[in-house]
Amino acid sequence: MRAGTKRSIVAVGYTSRMRLESDTLTYCDDRGGRALDLASGVESARERSCEHEWRNSACDGIDFVESVREPDQDDIIDAKEGPSFPMHGHIHDCAFNTGILLVATGREVVAIDVKADRRDVKLKGGGTEVAINEAWVAWSDGEKVFAQRR
Repeated sequence: MRAGTKRSIVAVGYTSRMRLESDTLTYCDDRGGRALDLASGVESARERSCEHEWRNSACDGIDFVESVREPDQDDIIDAKEGPSFPMHGHIHDCAFNTGILLVATGREVVAIDVKADRRDVKLKGGGTEVAINEAWVAWSDGEKVFAQRR
């Protein structure tokens, strides 16, 4: 599968607990645990916990992030060294892997190459959660899940 390949699936009800496990995107919706095989595009049931989980709106656990500021309608991610990253809207979730910061706000989902300070808007209109690994970026708007090869 080539770089940039994109997969998506419409959920039944609201999505939650999204995770990337190698080439599989797992999440929960009103049917319970689900899995989307990113290589084939096939969705199936998956046994997993679907209990409520708080998302990472403060970008906690990301080494280069000093803090997240909420000065107004738009949040700002301050790096320990280097530039700050102004967001469009309040952060709902963020994740980081090998140089890419993936952020969902109330107005967009954006992937930021932190070394090049380059932004790639993945979704306009806002997102609820994100996930990232070495091969894929994934996001949800609450009703649909998306994954794209890096």
